Amino acid sequence: MAISERVAYLKGLAEGLGLQEKDKTGKFYNELMSLLEEMALVVDYLQDEKDELEEYLDALDEDLSDVEDVVFDLDDDEFDDDDFEDYDFNTLGNYMETECPGCGETIAYFDDAEEGDSIDIICPNCGDVVASIGDDDDIEVTEAEEDL
Repeated sequence: MAISERVAYLKGLAEGLGLQEKDKTGKFYNELMSLLEEMALVVDYLQDEKDELEEYLDALDEDLSDVEDVVFDLDDDEFDDDDFEDYDFNTLGNYMETECPGCGETIAYFDDAEEGDSIDIICPNCGDVVASIGDDDDIEVTEAEEDL
């Protein structure tokens, strides 16, 4: 039973009790019934608005899903993490691996700096400098600092 139907039922009960506006109790119940009717109308309106917003939100969610499919075009079956385990990266040139002194993560990079460039290899995990490729093409691997 909807709220407005319940209010109408209560109003009928109050009228059946013979409450008249002439006495104080009758005035009170009549005002109370008027207030309940207004509140029921507002609640019905808010329920309708909520339902419309839910439909709109569902439509937006579907549209966003379509956009994500087009923009990201990701297919979970295309690549697996295991696809590159057996690949020999040394065939690509100056492939280097070193262990980060800060977090112990193995960092892979290519030493393909142009002559005269100075590059710091930064660990993507912790942000520490793992290696520096200087102007003299020497690679300086950063050692872990000992705790004092």
